[in-house]
Amino acid sequence: MRLLLSILFLLIFQNGKAQSDVNNLRIAVKKQIETGHYHRAITLLENHLEEVCRDSSVLFDVLIDLYVQEKRWSDVLNAYRFHHFSPDEDTTTLSIARFASGHSQEKISGSDTVQILFKRAIGGSPLISVKVNGKKYRFWFDTGAGMTVLSSATAKKCGIVNAKIDNGIATASTGKKLQLHAGIIDSLEIGKMNIQNHVTIILNRRDLEWRLLGIRVFKIDGIIGWNLLQELDVTINNRTDSILLATTHESEIDATNFFWIGAPLIECIDENGDSSLFTIDTGAGNGGIYEPFLSHTAAKSAEEKKVLMSSAGGTKMIDSYKVPSVKLNVSDKQVVIIDAPLQPHGINSFFPADGVLGMRQFEGLIVHFNMQQGFFTLMDYRDVKEAF
Repeated sequence: MRLLLSILFLLIFQNGKAQSDVNNLRIAVKKQIETGHYHRAITLLENHLEEVCRDSSVLFDVLIDLYVQEKRWSDVLNAYRFHHFSPDEDTTTLSIARFASGHSQEKISGSDTVQILFKRAIGGSPLISVKVNGKKYRFWFDTGAGMTVLSSATAKKCGIVNAKIDNGIATASTGKKLQLHAGIIDSLEIGKMNIQNHVTIILNRRDLEWRLLGIRVFKIDGIIGWNLLQELDVTINNRTDSILLATTHESEIDATNFFWIGAPLIECIDENGDSSLFTIDTGAGNGGIYEPFLSHTAAKSAEEKKVLMSSAGGTKMIDSYKVPSVKLNVSDKQVVIIDAPLQPHGINSFFPADGVLGMRQFEGLIVHFNMQQGFFTLMDYRDVKEAF
């Protein structure tokens, strides 16, 4: 009996120690990501790969996200060798990695700096002209899209090399499931900047159309997504409707107010002085809040409302909440979300976001960000001597 109790105690002790080790690993990894030290976060996770692959608190997903951010497709494949798949698990990233690992590494050439004009889509999101394999198209400039997207029609006309993805399903903010393919763009030109061997996903052209009463009212040919924007220094001038893009090089940084895991994130301060975490989404018109924000004092005025959600895949009316006004301090500037709707989902549980900031929050401001350098700033025209 004593022997049985001793064994039971030992098992409980070992399990408790293992759980404590995983919790300490999560804390350490979060700290590295928050400060923009992604290489250090990867090293921590790789040094505990066995525990990471067993962890149920998204550490494995975090490692895969970090590999994808750095386009380390072979490392994605290697990590999945140790992964225990759950029933009906989405293997989209694995399939993209299998496809992308067989192609040459992405390369940015041509001009180091380009300035382009943009038009505004419904809601204010930037639409820019690009060339895909030499053919001119109109793309959405979208920090909220994890990867560059092509419509199936654009991909076909440009002869994009692509492969069907097994179990490749994307979920739009409307909740609609979108079948996707992986593709490689040989040449993506933005002004005189040329991005070669750029990984993209391909959606059915109808999922990039917006319809009203069955009539198409708007369509886009594709989306410039975060897998390109994370490599660049980006300045969006909302007075001149122009965007300045520059190549950037990663450097070791001591502090950051802008980091990425699943989406670009920035810490904000609400009107009551509470800290909150918001995503930056230039593909959204108005911003919104996620469920965690409802616990903030600033959300005490939330009202039940029906909200029209728009995204790839169309529109959907949902039962939700709206907060009449959400005031936030972002990079020492106040931004306001009027009639902030409760969005149906946020970022993964590793960094649960409180909401999203869209283009309407940046009206009259210059937006400047650089993920490699880890900063996001908002400037008005008194802050700069000469706005481009």
